[in-house]
Amino acid sequence: MKLILKTLLLLCIIPLLISCKSSHLNAYEKHKDDKNYIPGHIIDLKGNRTDGLVHYDGFLPSTDIIVFITEKGERNVYPAGALKSYGFSYRNFISDGNMFFEIVRDGKKAGLYKITNVKEKSAPRGGDYNSNGKYLRAGRIKPEDRDYYDVFYVKKSTDTSFKRFRKASFKHRFSKYFSDCDLIKTKIKKKEYTSRDFDEIVFVYNSNACD
Repeated sequence: MKLILKTLLLLCIIPLLISCKSSHLNAYEKHKDDKNYIPGHIIDLKGNRTDGLVHYDGFLPSTDIIVFITEKGERNVYPAGALKSYGFSYRNFISDGNMFFEIVRDGKKAGLYKITNVKEKSAPRGGDYNSNGKYLRAGRIKPEDRDYYDVFYVKKSTDTSFKRFRKASFKHRFSKYFSDCDLIKTKIKKKEYTSRDFDEIVFVYNSNACD
């Protein structure tokens, strides 16, 4: 009798396991041609790389979580604290434990990073309208009806956090931050470098000019 019950139990469980496995496999197959998923990779906190599909709507990379499907079909949602980095196409992102920063310039001594933010375009009477004047309910604003802007950060190889390039107090804050490079420090103090010169500043800092 026990043997019969075990056999019946196995006959019930095996189809469920097969169905579950097929569902995982189908997740990758289902989305690999989806325009909202793009081939990419993740690197976990131990440094292990996994290839698969990264969810990306083509406009705004996520700064706090990503949805990722492995080549085996396993779908997971990762907060920034669960990964070292991720990437797709030519774009790569690094985590500080709370947010993902896109790598703009990677250098031996310092890197330049950015976060892309979104601001919904203003609409009359407090409502949200698209470019054709059609009213849209909250949460349904189309990408083309948003303004995107980048916020840039620098992080030295010896730092544990990212420092934002800000116009406010730039001369004081960044002449001190780059005090180990006389060339940059002097140009900041003379206002030859402003907060808009972030790319050149990081480039010069990584060059022989600051050795």
